[in-house]
Amino acid sequence: MRRFNLFALLVFVGALAWVFTFDTPTTRGIQSKVMALFSPFTRAGAGVQEQVVSSREPTPEAATLKAENDTLKLENDRLKLVDQQLAEARAQVDQLNALFKFNQQSTYALTAARIIVRKNSAWFRQATIDKGSRQGLSIGSPVIVPEGLVGRVSKTGPDESEILLVTDELCKVSAQIEGTSEHGILEGVRVSTNRRPDLRLRFLPRDIDKSLVGRKIYSRPDYISFPPNIFLGTIAEFRAGDYSTEAVIKPAVQNLDRLKYVFVLGLGADEQPAPPPAPR
Repeated sequence: MRRFNLFALLVFVGALAWVFTFDTPTTRGIQSKVMALFSPFTRAGAGVQEQVVSSREPTPEAATLKAENDTLKLENDRLKLVDQQLAEARAQVDQLNALFKFNQQSTYALTAARIIVRKNSAWFRQATIDKGSRQGLSIGSPVIVPEGLVGRVSKTGPDESEILLVTDELCKVSAQIEGTSEHGILEGVRVSTNRRPDLRLRFLPRDIDKSLVGRKIYSRPDYISFPPNIFLGTIAEFRAGDYSTEAVIKPAVQNLDRLKYVFVLGLGADEQPAPPPAPR
């Protein structure tokens, strides 16, 4: 039955097409009636097609919203950059405030300096500051911040100086463990290639009390008149050697690679720093 219906439909369409090929008044009348019969369906199809095409094109309101959204995204990115710059500025102001407060409270004569060049490698850790002999700096002068020792001056020029950071192997400092008479030489480790400062307190007694882990260590006077009682770091662990023991030290200043300002210390003949705090 379905095949018959399909066949009948095909015959009807063929006959209709055949009728439309005649160019006679009667044929034109038939054509007009058929077109009038299908006209509502044709107009409906055209309307649907127009709606589909128009839906694909953005409306003026949608285009305006998209433009506003793009503008807001750009403004948001700009504000993020501004916020980042403000955060960096606030951090720098906080550091300067801490340095100013430290300078006001210190018993030492301090010269503020800015780090302008860094030279870090597995062998040497150095920096250049913007103060020199004209500002009273001399070779061997300790370089400090409120947290503790940064290094010492190794070379001076009229208006610039080079400093050895405390993590450099050549920046040796005589150090003493708080609350004891135990002392040794604090120095960096040459083979260290990571960014984390690496320090050792060497030449300690082989039978040193291992319960001293966690104690602080401070500077003690050495052959170039390095002043005592500058905070150097904290004992993290002990490592026994054949003839002596060395301690792994967590440095007092953890952010050596991010410092921007330091103090160069000068100690007058009559000035005496406060002793280190007693162990708890």
